[in-house]
Amino acid sequence: IDIGGILDVRLRVQIADTPALRERGLSGRESLDPFDGMLFAFNDPNSTLWMKGMLFPLDIIWISSDGRVADITENAQPDSYPEKFHSRSPADYAAEVPAGFVRAHHISIGDSVSL
Repeated sequence: IDIGGILDVRLRVQIADTPALRERGLSGRESLDPFDGMLFAFNDPNSTLWMKGMLFPLDIIWISSDGRVADITENAQPDSYPEKFHSRSPADYAAEVPAGFVRAHHISIGDSVSL
C-alpha cells in the first residue's frame, strides 16, 4: 500500500482478509522489517484489534473506505492484551506496522492511502 502525507511511503503488506488470518495476525512473529506490515480487511467498520501473542509493539493505521487515514494508534504494546484497540472513526482496513513508523514517516489522520 502507499500512504501519502509529508512523505510518500510504500509498505509491503500481508493481507488478513479471512477470520482465521485476522485472528492470528502477526502473533508469534519476532519482528517486522521497517517497511513491512499486515493489512486487515474488515467486514465491519467498527472492528477491533488486540495484541494477543505479540512479541513487539506496533503502530496501527486505521483506513477509511474512501482511502484516507481515519485514525492512528501508536505504540500498542504486547502486554496490553486483552485490551482491544479501535478507530475513533469508521475504518474498513487497518495496517499494522512496526512501532515508531507513523512518527518516522509523518503519517497523519486524513493522509491518502492507496491499497
